[in-house]
Amino acid sequence: MSPLLKLIDYLCLALGILAGIALTGLAGFTVVNVVMRYVFNAPVEGSNDVVQLTLVVMTWLALGYAGRSQGHIVVDLVPNYPFAFLNAVRDAFSKLVTAIIFGLLAWQGWLGAAEKEFLKESSNMLEVPLNYFYYVLSVGSGLFAAALLVEVAFILFGRNLPELSAGLGSDDTLSE
Repeated sequence: MSPLLKLIDYLCLALGILAGIALTGLAGFTVVNVVMRYVFNAPVEGSNDVVQLTLVVMTWLALGYAGRSQGHIVVDLVPNYPFAFLNAVRDAFSKLVTAIIFGLLAWQGWLGAAEKEFLKESSNMLEVPLNYFYYVLSVGSGLFAAALLVEVAFILFGRNLPELSAGLGSDDTLSE
């Protein structure tokens, strides 16, 4: 496994774990909010801000992990060809286009973060600065774009693309 791909896989895994922690926290927060709202008639102030901003963190931090582990939905608009070369070109092209789109999204997110910081924009109720969440969007998108570019290189050079878990543990597996 290439050192670059191994680094990307570690980063995807680390951000995926953080996304899972955010999901767990959001589930607990939702339970607390529902109990407070319907049992004690005292909803948590700013709960919409917490939910929306946590969803941003969850989505963008999990993106690289979902992409590298093939955990996302795939829609085959172009059929499989009888020649492996054509399938490789199709896969490389689709990954390259996706990498460009997410690279642009990361770039624009970074610029948006700087703008939000300059304008001091914040959430409605809790007044949490929004620029940090744009940075999360940029990091998640950028990591996904980098992973896709490495995958394109593997495809174009005819190498088998290892799964996310390959090479991450001491025994070359993520878990048994």
